[in-house]
Amino acid sequence: MLDKTWQDILRQPSARKFETRRQNYAGNSGWTGLFLSLGIMALLRGTAVFIAELLGNRAIGSRTAVSLALAEQLELNVDLVQVVAFSSSPILGAAIMFVGLLVFTPLIILLGYRTAYGLAKLMGGAGDFKQQAFLLNSIFAPTLILAGLLGFLGRLGDVLMVVLIFYTAVPTFYALQVIHKIARWKIIVSTFFYLRSCHYLYCLDELHHLNCSKRGDNS
Repeated sequence: MLDKTWQDILRQPSARKFETRRQNYAGNSGWTGLFLSLGIMALLRGTAVFIAELLGNRAIGSRTAVSLALAEQLELNVDLVQVVAFSSSPILGAAIMFVGLLVFTPLIILLGYRTAYGLAKLMGGAGDFKQQAFLLNSIFAPTLILAGLLGFLGRLGDVLMVVLIFYTAVPTFYALQVIHKIARWKIIVSTFFYLRSCHYLYCLDELHHLNCSKRGDNS
């Protein structure tokens, strides 16, 4: 699933490897591969939610409450029993996760890239944004697929997701160092705020489990 370049970068990251990859930059920032990985992750996560809810871990708490409140507020002439059935459907849960990841993940990634680039520039970095995106996409593309697979592990997957986010700090540090060529402490600052942006991906995924926990509180 992961090509040799991705495996090499993730398993044994180093400034030398990112410098070699930067020299291979030919104007293509690698967005196609990133968005392909994003689609795979969203599909995997949506499938994981569908299976979890189908097996009984249904997020019917806040989702049903919101659906009922909306129907009443809009004075819709609908059967509330059908509203409850629809809002608690595993298909709806999977669709919400799938669409949510497709819509918000690119925004979060771009926010992280721009944050890291802007901070590095403020601290004297001389790198090019397209080359930075090229190196960071080589990190993020495979980790998105791994994040999708972790969705099938439940709470253990959530823990490993956090570990994965922090693990990417190492290759991210080398990538930014190669691009911007500034002091290490400055790269650490840029990396920290970049990872803070990436953390919102975990928060987005947690929305499903939040609904599940509310369902448990109401039962």
